[in-house]
Amino acid sequence: MAEQKGYIYDKNSLKLLSEFAYPNVLGEGWGLTYDGKNLIASDGSKLLYFLDPKEPSKVIKYIAVAGSTQAYDQLNELEYHNGFIYANVWQKPIILKINPANGEVVGTFDFTEIAKQNTKGSDDVLNGIAFKGENMLVTGKNWPKIYEVQIK
Repeated sequence: MAEQKGYIYDKNSLKLLSEFAYPNVLGEGWGLTYDGKNLIASDGSKLLYFLDPKEPSKVIKYIAVAGSTQAYDQLNELEYHNGFIYANVWQKPIILKINPANGEVVGTFDFTEIAKQNTKGSDDVLNGIAFKGENMLVTGKNWPKIYEVQIK
């Protein structure tokens, strides 16, 4: 297993096209999404890193994520949707809605009840986020289901 590398695949054939070294400031790769302009990466800290998609080893900027009363770290899986970054917090059944301009948490989704139904061991944590139209899809490690959630 190679360390500190990212891989670029063709989405149709899944053929490996190229690889790149992680920026030095980025520890481990925990999550990655794309906002139409930049790649946005998490490394398990409170920071989100914006990378140049043409040169992913280059950090354009980074932001710290926090709410009005709480700072968050262990940011994991990422998804970008309708102008916001969604991130789950490792080992917690929550997903944060984050303003990418300043890192402000503008919403929190609590999936405690869904997580309780699917957690048998300490590794069975919420960590999958995607969108299908305007609905959020959530799942976790070793979960037998994907939940489609309507957001109001």
